[in-house]
Amino acid sequence: MLHRRGLAPAPIPRRRVSAASLGRAIQATSAYRGAVASLAKTMQTEQGTKAALEAIEKLT
Repeated sequence: MLHRRGLAPAPIPRRRVSAASLGRAIQATSAYRGAVASLAKTMQTEQGTKAALEAIEKLT
């Protein structure tokens, strides 16, 4: 899910996990910092906790 959104490297299939594949994934993480920072800003403005509480209150 994160990879599809451009926020993380592709998952490594269990059979292909190696020191080299993990190393490449770790080194690639810096390329995603901008996208992650942008998503974080968006999430901060969504007021998700408030919306969740309002939805719960409607159920009670």
